[in-house]
Order: sequence, then structure tokens, then C-alpha cells
Amino acid sequence: VADALANVGLDVADTWTCDADTRGLHCILNASLELTPEESGIAPNLWPAGLLLLWEWHPGREDGEADRGPVWLWA
Repeated sequence: VADALANVGLDVADTWTCDADTRGLHCILNASLELTPEESGIAPNLWPAGLLLLWEWHPGREDGEADRGPVWLWA
């Protein structure tokens, strides 16, 4: 995803990824990409503090929780 953003002129300022499991039952992959006006060239009037893209992938279901798949969030 960072490469795709860079190809359209949005350089990612910072990234973070993590893989884990839930009680040994299901694999989880989390990632975040940070875009800033200074480093990424995003509009400072729209996102003066930057834009954080969060991604979570969780294939399974824990007791009492809904099924999940890939999810994108932004802040």
C-alpha cells in the first residue's frame, strides 16, 4: 500500500505493522500508515496534523465477537 501511495505522489511518513494471534486461535495482522503535509504532500488545510490509515485483518471469530475480515479505518 505504501508503494501504491508513493506511485501517486503520496510518500508515507511512517509505517508500523504487527502480527499476532488471539489465544493461539486466529492470526491477526495490523498495520498503520502515517501521511503528513510536510513529508507526504497532503493538503494541510484538510489534515493539518496528518492522516493516519489503520488496517486490521482478523479472519476468525472469538467467543461473543462478530466475524471479521479486512478493515480500513482512518483518523
